[in-house]
Amino acid sequence: MRRLFWVALGAVAGVVIAGRITRAARECTPTGVARTAVDLVASVRRDMAARERELRQEFGMDESPSPEEGPGTVAARG
Repeated sequence: MRRLFWVALGAVAGVVIAGRITRAARECTPTGVARTAVDLVASVRRDMAARERELRQEFGMDESPSPEEGPGTVAARG
Protein backbone atom coordinates (compact mmCIF):
# COMPACT_ATOMS: atom_id res chain seq x y z
CA MET A 1 0.00 0.00 0.00
CA ARG A 2 2.84 2.40 0.81
CA ARG A 3 4.52 1.71 -2.50
CA LEU A 4 1.33 2.47 -4.41
CA PHE A 5 1.02 5.79 -2.55
CA TRP A 6 4.57 6.83 -3.41
CA VAL A 7 4.21 5.76 -7.04
CA ALA A 8 0.97 7.76 -7.35
CA LEU A 9 2.56 10.76 -5.65
CA GLY A 10 5.53 10.59 -8.01
CA ALA A 11 3.26 10.36 -11.05
CA VAL A 12 1.23 13.38 -9.96
CA ALA A 13 4.39 15.37 -9.23
CA GLY A 14 5.79 14.43 -12.64
CA VAL A 15 2.65 15.63 -14.44
CA VAL A 16 2.62 18.92 -12.53
CA ILE A 17 6.33 19.56 -13.16
CA ALA A 18 6.00 18.66 -16.85
CA GLY A 19 3.13 21.13 -17.21
CA ARG A 20 5.13 23.92 -15.63
CA ILE A 21 8.15 23.20 -17.80
CA THR A 22 5.97 23.23 -20.91
CA ARG A 23 4.40 26.55 -19.93
CA ALA A 24 7.81 28.10 -19.21
CA ALA A 25 9.16 26.85 -22.54
CA ARG A 26 6.17 28.35 -24.36
CA GLU A 27 6.79 31.73 -22.70
CA CYS A 28 10.43 31.71 -23.85
CA THR A 29 9.57 31.43 -27.55
CA PRO A 30 9.69 34.61 -29.67
CA THR A 31 5.88 34.69 -29.76
CA GLY A 32 5.66 34.33 -25.99
CA VAL A 33 8.23 37.07 -25.39
CA ALA A 34 6.44 39.37 -27.86
CA ARG A 35 3.10 38.75 -26.14
CA THR A 36 4.64 39.56 -22.76
CA ALA A 37 6.22 42.74 -24.16
CA VAL A 38 2.94 43.88 -25.70
CA ASP A 39 1.14 43.30 -22.39
CA LEU A 40 3.83 45.23 -20.52
CA VAL A 41 3.70 48.20 -22.91
CA ALA A 42 -0.12 48.32 -22.73
CA SER A 43 0.01 48.24 -18.93
CA VAL A 44 2.61 51.02 -18.77
CA ARG A 45 0.62 53.21 -21.17
CA ARG A 46 -2.58 52.67 -19.20
CA ASP A 47 -0.84 53.54 -15.91
CA MET A 48 0.84 56.61 -17.46
CA ALA A 49 -2.51 57.93 -18.74
CA ALA A 50 -4.12 57.39 -15.33
CA ARG A 51 -1.28 59.20 -13.56
CA GLU A 52 -1.39 62.05 -16.06
CA ARG A 53 -5.13 62.48 -15.40
CA GLU A 54 -4.43 62.53 -11.65
CA LEU A 55 -1.71 65.15 -12.01
CA ARG A 56 -3.80 67.33 -14.35
CA GLN A 57 -6.66 67.23 -11.86
CA GLU A 58 -4.36 67.93 -8.91
CA PHE A 59 -2.76 70.96 -10.58
CA GLY A 60 -6.03 72.24 -12.06
CA MET A 61 -4.96 71.85 -15.66
CA ASP A 62 -7.74 71.81 -18.22
CA GLU A 63 -8.02 68.49 -20.09
CA SER A 64 -8.97 70.24 -23.36
CA PRO A 65 -7.51 73.75 -23.67
CA SER A 66 -9.41 76.33 -25.69
CA PRO A 67 -7.85 77.41 -29.00
CA GLU A 68 -6.43 80.65 -27.51
CA GLU A 69 -4.73 78.76 -24.68
CA GLY A 70 -1.64 76.72 -25.28
CA PRO A 71 -1.44 73.02 -24.46
CA GLY A 72 0.49 73.72 -21.24
CA THR A 73 -1.73 76.47 -19.88
CA VAL A 74 -2.90 76.07 -16.31
CA ALA A 75 -6.62 76.66 -15.80
CA ALA A 76 -7.67 79.34 -13.34
CA ARG A 77 -8.25 78.04 -9.84
CA GLY A 78 -11.47 78.96 -8.04
